[in-house]
Amino acid sequence: MDREQIVKEVEEFISPLLDKEGIELVEFSYRRGGGKMVLTFLVDTPGGITLGECARLNNQIGKLLDESDIQLENYLLQVSSPGLDRPIKTVKDFLRASGKMVRVVYTKDGKDRITCKGEVKSVNNENVTLACEEKEEMIPVDKIVKAVLEIGEV
Repeated sequence: MDREQIVKEVEEFISPLLDKEGIELVEFSYRRGGGKMVLTFLVDTPGGITLGECARLNNQIGKLLDESDIQLENYLLQVSSPGLDRPIKTVKDFLRASGKMVRVVYTKDGKDRITCKGEVKSVNNENVTLACEEKEEMIPVDKIVKAVLEIGEV
């Protein structure tokens, strides 16, 4: 089974637990690190997630995976918060960032990357509107390469 299939299978297998706990999976990866495979879950809740909640979730996920039929190499399991500088990837993430300063890297033509730093003014399924340097910039969601909150900015 290739890595993409494993990622999909693990995500589908763990989703019911996360849903039941009211926890959002921000990002999941399965990659080689330090001679073994590393399963990394970045998780969050609307009010933020604590270290204790991450530890508890780590134990729950570990037990579930040990009891599953998913064929994983010897792995290290990591469950943590995405941190203050969590990536903004979805429309839901942008909605959460409404009124906050973000840095967005996007393309207009698929080649040149443009960076815009500004306050999130509006969001819909097609566009994110930022107030950048005294003008509003409407950025198509499907052209965004990377977006993060600007820490320390309102």
